[in-house]
Amino acid sequence: MKTGSINNNFDKNNTSRENLIKGIVTAMRDCIVEVQFEKNFPSINSVVRAGNKLEIIIEVQLQPNTKHIRGVALTPIQVVASGMKAETTNEPLRISDCQNNRGFV
Repeated sequence: MKTGSINNNFDKNNTSRENLIKGIVTAMRDCIVEVQFEKNFPSINSVVRAGNKLEIIIEVQLQPNTKHIRGVALTPIQVVASGMKAETTNEPLRISDCQNNRGFV
């Protein structure tokens, strides 16, 4: 892992499939992404991955109702469209703890 990189403990190839909560992207406005979950939905400050390759990292900021979340995309969202899959393990966003990290997050 590179110094200062985002580590959200979400290995796309090695995550236990039964722990995943699956949803669908329903809207995007600038860097805000809305995702719908049918059963459970992630808690505030947890990480959601979206896109065809789950390459978009979204941090949950709001739960407007019992089926939707709104979050801030932490990566460019040009490749995300309504109807794309989203997944979460309901774990919080983590930043690597290195001595070379400087400044505030």
